[in-house]
Amino acid sequence: MNARPREHAALDAGQPGADAGAGGAVSSACDTQAGFGPTPLRRLTRIEYRNTVADLFDITAPWNAALPDDAADSKGFTTTTSQPIGPEGALKYFEVATTVGEELAGKLPALFPCADGQAEGECLGELLASVGTKIFRRPLTEDELDHFANVFAKARTDEATVDEAVLTVLQTMLVSPQFLFIMEPARASESEPTKLDSWQVATRLSYLLWQTTPDAELLDAASRDELVTKPAVAAQVARMLESPRAKAAVAAFFDEWLMLRDIDKVRKDPQIFPDVTEPVIAALARESRTFVEDLFWNHDGSLSRLFISSSRVRNATLSEYYGDSLSEADDLELVEDAAVTERSFGLFSQAGFLMAVSKNDDHASIFRGKLVHSRLFCKPIFLPPPGVATPLPAIEPGVTGRERIEMHTGSGVCVSCHGQFNPFGFALEHFDATGRWRETEGELPIDTAAEVATSDLGAFDGARDLSSKLANSEQVHECVVSQMFQYAMRREITSDDACGLSSLNRIFSDSEQSMKELLVAITQSDAFFARVEPKE
Repeated sequence: MNARPREHAALDAGQPGADAGAGGAVSSACDTQAGFGPTPLRRLTRIEYRNTVADLFDITAPWNAALPDDAADSKGFTTTTSQPIGPEGALKYFEVATTVGEELAGKLPALFPCADGQAEGECLGELLASVGTKIFRRPLTEDELDHFANVFAKARTDEATVDEAVLTVLQTMLVSPQFLFIMEPARASESEPTKLDSWQVATRLSYLLWQTTPDAELLDAASRDELVTKPAVAAQVARMLESPRAKAAVAAFFDEWLMLRDIDKVRKDPQIFPDVTEPVIAALARESRTFVEDLFWNHDGSLSRLFISSSRVRNATLSEYYGDSLSEADDLELVEDAAVTERSFGLFSQAGFLMAVSKNDDHASIFRGKLVHSRLFCKPIFLPPPGVATPLPAIEPGVTGRERIEMHTGSGVCVSCHGQFNPFGFALEHFDATGRWRETEGELPIDTAAEVATSDLGAFDGARDLSSKLANSEQVHECVVSQMFQYAMRREITSDDACGLSSLNRIFSDSEQSMKELLVAITQSDAFFARVEPKE
């Protein structure tokens, strides 16, 4: 895995991303006026908050329900931007801080080792310099040191013990904006990028790769101001990706991008589908997650293997469900060099994934097609005009599901949108409502031949053929780059990101579509080292 480090010259020269172009008009524009999209202020997500508190104090993380809600951005990734904290959300943070304080009470000797005869103010100063730096992810300013000294002093005046006053300080820090929000430099001039300092880069790295606060090594590197250079960041990225902690962040990307998290929500009527049980659903969820984990960590995140792969994840439960003999084990295992067939070839032949994206609906082709359209081609899905979204015609003898959908959406105002994604779903029609292969629909033949004129796939016939063409699609490659960039940067992509994305597309192509190398490349991009203030 090559990080391709490059010195941070573009920002230093006031021309961020000046060498990011990849030819043609984009390259010409990048040579003169490259820029970055704006980064709104955001607070910690639920998982980031929970991990941070647990790692800071080695205590049990608070439950998700105890924290304010997260939201989803335009691509479906978890976000907290544009979400002001109302009174109810603020109250939740105060209540969690109180609970954390109760757990910290027994840990104060380790956090606040005041020597005999040492002045309270001196002890507090040492606490703020050590634990305070960890909480705020940077050293406190003089004004902040004075503020928390006053919080301590007031608590003591109100007859709190030393330990109680210390807990008050820590709880106050945990409800402060400096902790709850990812604080990055603001600038009066909109659209002008501002360089991040080493502390801010450390924060971006840690929450991207580990979903938690920077560890001691990152903070130490930041204290030496090392993280403003790309080689130093590349070294930290290599170290962090070697840690087991990185697996959760990578899994979250696939969970959100490909909706793998929805497999756990699959529910089928037991009277109609008695073999789609909760243990089977749990095994199917683990199948897809284990598949992408192996793909990313053992095969450099090869995009082509996402679609066409000889690796299978099986145990006895899954082999029985799929009707194969790949495993008799109780625990899940990776089966290498399995046959690539029309019914078993990669993600789009995994039953849990297919059921999850179908939303338990009887016209799965539409929803499956929407996923390909929105998550692999990065095309928006628009709501139908009022009064247009009517139910599908009733099921009639001698009519397939595809024919019903085409009767309903294949002409008039509907076809302008549905014609761009339904055909992707039609290619998957050999997989039934349980995500398993069927030769016919009842006694009717299944037609999986289709084409989407706005895609670069050409004609395709069947799920395996569709998957092969998705793996080789330039449009899909560019979409994957933008998906991972938006996930990594925690913000929406704008036209100002064109130059940076052009550079990342080139790196992705040169790496033979390695998503692992793409992730590293994003941490080496000029955009990762800078922030642009959003326009008001």
